[in-house]
Amino acid sequence: MGNNNILMEINNPEKKDLLEREGFHKSLAEIMNWQDHEKNGFVVGLYGSWGSGKSFSIDKSLEILENDFKEKINECKNSKQNRIKRFIKLKRIEKCNMLTIKFNPWYFTETDDLILNFFKCLSESLKTRQSILENIKDWIGKIFGVMWGLVSSIDKYLEKMSPEFITMNPILTITVTIGKIITKCLSVILKGSRQPTDIVTVKKKLDKKFENLPFRILVIMDDMDRLNDREIGQILHLVKCLADFKNITYVLSFDEKIVSNALENHQNGYGMHYLEKIIQFPIKMPEPHTLDLENILEEEIKNIIGENPRDIPQYFEFYPLCFSNMIKNIRDVNRYISIFNFNWNLLKNQVNKIDLIVLTALQVFTPEIYDWVKHNKELFVGYSVFDGTCVLGGSGYDHKYYKNKINEYLKNYRSIDADDVYQLLTVLFPNSAIKEFAILDTRDGNPENRIYGENSFNNYFMYCKSEHEFQTYELELYKKQGLTEKDFEGFLHKLSKSDRLERYILKLQNNGNSLYRVPPKNRTIIANGLIYSLEHVKHYSKKYISGQIVRGLHDLFSPTSDDLIMNTHILINSLKKSNDSYLVIDEIIRRSKNKNDRLTDVYSPDELINLDFEYLENNKLVEIINELYTFDEVKHFETIEAILSGINKEQMLFILENINHDLILECMKNVKDISGANIGATLTLLKKDIENVYAELNLRELTPPEHLTTLTGIDDKSDPYINQNAKYLQYIDKNILEDHISFVERCISSIAPFEEYQKFKKIKCGNIIDEILNIHHVNFLEISKLILGLNEPECGFLISGLGEPLIKEIASHLPSGEGPKIYEKITRIPKLRAFTQLDEISIEKINLFIENTYYYKNPTLK
Repeated sequence: MGNNNILMEINNPEKKDLLEREGFHKSLAEIMNWQDHEKNGFVVGLYGSWGSGKSFSIDKSLEILENDFKEKINECKNSKQNRIKRFIKLKRIEKCNMLTIKFNPWYFTETDDLILNFFKCLSESLKTRQSILENIKDWIGKIFGVMWGLVSSIDKYLEKMSPEFITMNPILTITVTIGKIITKCLSVILKGSRQPTDIVTVKKKLDKKFENLPFRILVIMDDMDRLNDREIGQILHLVKCLADFKNITYVLSFDEKIVSNALENHQNGYGMHYLEKIIQFPIKMPEPHTLDLENILEEEIKNIIGENPRDIPQYFEFYPLCFSNMIKNIRDVNRYISIFNFNWNLLKNQVNKIDLIVLTALQVFTPEIYDWVKHNKELFVGYSVFDGTCVLGGSGYDHKYYKNKINEYLKNYRSIDADDVYQLLTVLFPNSAIKEFAILDTRDGNPENRIYGENSFNNYFMYCKSEHEFQTYELELYKKQGLTEKDFEGFLHKLSKSDRLERYILKLQNNGNSLYRVPPKNRTIIANGLIYSLEHVKHYSKKYISGQIVRGLHDLFSPTSDDLIMNTHILINSLKKSNDSYLVIDEIIRRSKNKNDRLTDVYSPDELINLDFEYLENNKLVEIINELYTFDEVKHFETIEAILSGINKEQMLFILENINHDLILECMKNVKDISGANIGATLTLLKKDIENVYAELNLRELTPPEHLTTLTGIDDKSDPYINQNAKYLQYIDKNILEDHISFVERCISSIAPFEEYQKFKKIKCGNIIDEILNIHHVNFLEISKLILGLNEPECGFLISGLGEPLIKEIASHLPSGEGPKIYEKITRIPKLRAFTQLDEISIEKINLFIENTYYYKNPTLK
């Protein structure tokens, strides 16, 4: 199992040498322990960037020296010499053991007493050896005394130093200030002490005293590169001027680039040259092998998640773009592991492993890129319900723009390649608009809580339970026994008030097979509720949410996929729950054209042409058609056709009056299906009404007012004919009516399916009837084949032209092979409501045909 504790560093309690630098540490220990025969002071520089392991290497080297000392002690104790000799030798070894002083100048920054604190640290350390040093403490007092007089004699002191060193070290001009600060402290430390003023004399005597020490002093100064420019100068001045005593070795640990740059301002561009004069033995930290870092990193990730990251899909795809660029040393591994462990403990049940591994790398090593991703969901997911933006990239301009943006974010991270970060983001977010060839595909979604999923993106940036999350009873409400439509719609409306409705629909649709498991009694309620929700989602998210509802409806109807007609009827009735349901039917119609798209295989394509949009207000219809026409580069003519087929003639007139005529004609020309016969019929009925009004106006013009009542037999106010056509009486100008009639005729002639029907009616139908009359006593199979070759409107006209006895005879003798197909075709005719209102169509005869078929009487055999 993964580790549930928050780790703040690599799990290495025994401080093992994970990078296997034992040889380097031994060599460094030898340098620390080295001295020339004159016991001169020695300055070692340990160079390495932050995180390269300088502190660890120093500790390991000191550990080696300590172990060497212990070995000598043990050898002495275990020697075969007599007891007195062993005791003397043991004391000599202890006496000569190196005194190690760790002085971290970073502790004393911003206090202006850095040098004073060094001498206090030196004094305190020497106290531990007081029995050996005799009166060395007095001599430490003398050096303080010398610095007491430094304020008045600083100019003379500088004159006595070599001109070369003064030129080389203008930082010494700050010593006056240091002296004043030291004076305050020494007034307390050296009360009553004699205050010598000859610094050179005292320093020589001190050198002699230090030279006579039986042991060597090792001063470790770590983290020097964390000091400011002024403090760095003070430290270098200290080790090479004020405290360069015999028998003292200084080990200064720092990043040479930072320190040399800090000295540039004082050395006229020769910071590195100045550093070379101070540091007598420079040592550079060895670069860690990338394979070692990789192994350490992977072992730590494994400890956290309980799985070898190498076994996670896409790990090797991400690694070269991510860690090989960002992790340069052990400190980088430590930083990463501590943050990743924190993230994992909070988010592990909500996110994908590889996505969190990669995102945490961005968070730790490129925080600007991380924040950019965090605050630009629509850019990286490709679409955002909550920001209302659909962002598609793909142009060369966008591609270059985002690459330049990444370069700008990484300007302070020169070791990280911007092209690799760009490639990393395009792999992490496959739908992102920053890609050179971006194609939005929300179907990828977030089946495994992937970060590029609309519903899961935010999970990667939320570290606590959000008020937008859902309780179990909310996610399982669809299963509730006795659930009513009113209760479910009320629940959805409540969610919209707290801005959670969109997230709920996405959660419900993506929550495994939840909608697949809806009880049969709740199926219609849930379908109605999903469509109803479109009334309350935010305007800018309606189109996207509609697509998710289509997915949800597919899951909902999948258990009854063997009854396509029932599913389609539930859908058609549900559409009336929202004025924006056209978005759902548009998605279904668009997908139904693709035979490989499984989201529409639960509906009957033949039933989808029988939609009812009479519930929509006229202004909404105009808005919908204009929107569908301008949705995108591909105009949604199929959906417009379905809408025009599902409205009445009054709605049709309003559309013709309020939509651009060229747009209407283009839509009419793109009508393809048999619903075109319904549209043509609606226009034909509309034309007839307008012509009736036109005739009425002509009649009224020719009739004296006093005879108008006598003519109609009833006064104008209660005349049902006038009231029925009152809509058209507003056009007092007959020229306007003539224009309407002309445009309606143009629309009718533009509808190819209706024109085909008109040709059939005038030419072909008579021939078919004659043929049927000639063969009906002989071969009903041939008659069935003739009928089967016609579409629904043609069948309707044909049956309307036959006598009732013949209709009954043909219907009752449908052959078993072709009979079911003919039956289904004839039963679709009454659903073409406008078409059945044409004068030449007899709905009674069509129903007579249906009722006399074997399949009507035995529905289970259809």
